[in-house]
Amino acid sequence: MEFKLMQFLFLVIFQVICMANFSFGKGCPDPATLDEFTCAMVYKDATDDEATSCSGDSDEVINDEETPDLGDFDDKISSLVVREGCTLNGYWKKDFNGDERDFTGLVLNLDHVHNGLGDWDNDISSYKCKCV
Repeated sequence: MEFKLMQFLFLVIFQVICMANFSFGKGCPDPATLDEFTCAMVYKDATDDEATSCSGDSDEVINDEETPDLGDFDDKISSLVVREGCTLNGYWKKDFNGDERDFTGLVLNLDHVHNGLGDWDNDISSYKCKCV
């Protein structure tokens, strides 16, 4: 009886671990691991947990990309990862207008990046990304 209980507990624990991996993704990539043609990765639906923050819809930003209108990602970017040696310059409005800010490295959740009384969460409408 004790052996069957141990087997059951093992299976339950195994399923919980597997479900966590499939449900929450594998976390945000390390900025140093993005390939040489990728300037940044931008994500929707950020959280404050690195394991889940980059699990929403994503878009790759290539080197020297300048995007004046983000389409489906307009005002929806909530986390980002910028490759080492690169800078993503985000703009509050389309066509590179409004407030702007340079982003580097890993930003788990843009609601912690302040802009006046507000923040940058779901407020980027255009961007330029450059690498040196």
